[in-house]
Amino acid sequence: MRPAVELSHVSKLYRRFARLRQLKTLKGAVVRDLWRRPKLPAASKFNVALKDVSMSVAPGVTAGIIGLNASGKSTLLRVIAGITKPTSGSVTVSGKVSTLLEVGAGFHPEISGRENIYINGAILGLPKRQIRERFDDIVRFAELEEFIDYPVKTYSSGMFMRLGFSIAVNVDPDVLLIDEVLAVGDAVFAQKCYEKLYDYKRRGKTIIMVSHDLGAIRRLCEEVAWLHHGKLMEYGEAGHVIGKYMEEVTHGELKRYAQEHKRSVEVMATIKSEKLPAPEGEKLPYKVVAPAKPVQPAKRWGTREIEITSVVMRDRDGEERYVFSCGETVFIEIAFEARKRIEGPVFGIGIFRTDGVWCYGTNTMIDGVKVESVAGRGEIAVKLKSLPLLSASYYLDVAAHSANDHPYDYLNRLFTFAVRSDRPEMGVFRPEHEWIIDVQAPEVPGR
Repeated sequence: MRPAVELSHVSKLYRRFARLRQLKTLKGAVVRDLWRRPKLPAASKFNVALKDVSMSVAPGVTAGIIGLNASGKSTLLRVIAGITKPTSGSVTVSGKVSTLLEVGAGFHPEISGRENIYINGAILGLPKRQIRERFDDIVRFAELEEFIDYPVKTYSSGMFMRLGFSIAVNVDPDVLLIDEVLAVGDAVFAQKCYEKLYDYKRRGKTIIMVSHDLGAIRRLCEEVAWLHHGKLMEYGEAGHVIGKYMEEVTHGELKRYAQEHKRSVEVMATIKSEKLPAPEGEKLPYKVVAPAKPVQPAKRWGTREIEITSVVMRDRDGEERYVFSCGETVFIEIAFEARKRIEGPVFGIGIFRTDGVWCYGTNTMIDGVKVESVAGRGEIAVKLKSLPLLSASYYLDVAAHSANDHPYDYLNRLFTFAVRSDRPEMGVFRPEHEWIIDVQAPEVPGR
């Protein structure tokens, strides 16, 4: 069977041009070139976007392309789409191709959504009669009935994505190329898009998609290509390739964790602090005497009857750190000063992944810890016995408020901390778990 997409020894190089002096007029450019040729780099100075990539995607297969940023994923899709020509090698695509490479690509901002549908349909090879027949389906799927005659420059990024996706899938291509755009829309429309992709799979269409969402790649794709610095590391069964990729990512994360921890230790060595054994009866396993670190949140609000003066994260030995391992014990110390006597205050924390996912939030009232009253300076700490978060970067929010949510001091995105894991796990957190195996060996006849 003839492949739907075949790449043979494809390479793509981009020349790195020296920064030339900017000229304001055409006359200036002509005069300059008469007297002096512009300085160009040596021929050896190239950026290798793709390096000798060979792969074949059979008809009806959904293939994912994964890899770190700047690994050549989008360039590969552009080469397949014919938008970019390869420097060397050949690309063969069988059938009609529809592309959805970036939000707003191919749209003219000054004209209406209606006119853009006709223009994009024509670009994708549809005659005007077929565009007219499919017009209502395109608008209905994009949910833009009220806005279709507005200039698309007034559209949000989500509206752009909905219209672009709707056009791309309703031209009924043989090969559909998608580059990360499903991350733009809301959850309801994203699910609608996935249902459309599943319908395409059932109809035997070929889909090639780029995404950093490995969960979506695992759900949709039978095959996966892993790119690294333009080189095809592996192409094959989705689960196997994703596993190999995660092993490599985890190895890199562990190396970075070691470097970050080393830097953290070096920085802390410059701060004059004294770590003492915990006094008898103290609940913390350590005691640190150090100057309070001023807080510098991204946003701060509240009436400041209670002011949070310092927030520090420490490990179980009392060392200040902001890079932790999954499962490690973490203490969050909150120093505060009450301007007057406050009855029944509530202290809380919030942990957010840097992509906006709210991972956890709690406070003393939720946990049934009653603070009778505060006046003057004090300190409160929360102990995370086993930090369950997976490898990622996170923001910490800290707050002091009344029982009826009147904010005394709210520190939003106070600082970033990181968690590193040595396992290629998926998701947000690692719940405590164990595998229980009770398998009986099947009886073999004749034994």
